Amino acid sequence: MHDDDKVLKKFKDTYAKDLILSQMGEDAVYYADDFVVTDFFYEKYKRLVSDNKKLLAGKTLLDVGANMGHWGLLSLMDGATSVTCLEPRRQYVDGLNTFSKKHGLDISAVQGIHSDIFGWNKNFDVVMLSSIVTSIPDIFDFLKKLKGITKHVIIRHVSLRDVPTDMCKMEKTYNFTHRSSVDLRSDGYLNNKTGNQYDIKNSTIDPGQVDDGTSYWWFYGIDYLVELFNYFGYKILRLEEQKSNGPEGTLYLSDNQLFHDIVLEAPDRTV
Repeated sequence: MHDDDKVLKKFKDTYAKDLILSQMGEDAVYYADDFVVTDFFYEKYKRLVSDNKKLLAGKTLLDVGANMGHWGLLSLMDGATSVTCLEPRRQYVDGLNTFSKKHGLDISAVQGIHSDIFGWNKNFDVVMLSSIVTSIPDIFDFLKKLKGITKHVIIRHVSLRDVPTDMCKMEKTYNFTHRSSVDLRSDGYLNNKTGNQYDIKNSTIDPGQVDDGTSYWWFYGIDYLVELFNYFGYKILRLEEQKSNGPEGTLYLSDNQLFHDIVLEAPDRTV
């Protein structure tokens, strides 16, 4: 599917299998062999990367909450000069760095959480936040500091239709999916190679450890976020809504969810 897009075709034919195996191991060989660019993958690539080609061209990119690094890699293929991926799960960090070294690509991964980037003393032309804002409870402090290390921010945001657009909902969830989550109450937030504090196995077999399998998401209404963007002086260059019950491949998402694609320009500064 979508082989008419040269970048996605090269990604599928040249990189996808190695990227999957380097991070998930030989147990994922059937998935790697059968990888296809689904409608959902294509739509997200288009909105997150392809539609921002001019913004990414010749720029350095920081991908916060990078998962396996596929959006960072596609950004590199679409013209970014270098990409740094921040990801809490050690398995993905090590795998991406192994993959990058093998293919001689200027993309690297660092283990950590969103607040760690402010201790690096390093600036980036563009910062990407793909479906990660819901994992940032300290959004005020984050946005305030973020404008000090970048000029542009690309956001793929998930909000809920049943939450008023000018409010935020804190939701407790059982972390039984691929989603990573960190315990911001503890300094020792990365205690194993998965990057989680939550031991899902223990939480299911030992009632005394039930909280080990839970995490929290913060669903910010879009008007709530817009007020924060304006408050901190960001200029909104793009704000588009996409309902999640759209193309095939989004079926794992609830009809209660909405996507917003956002591009911000930080207040004047030299990066």
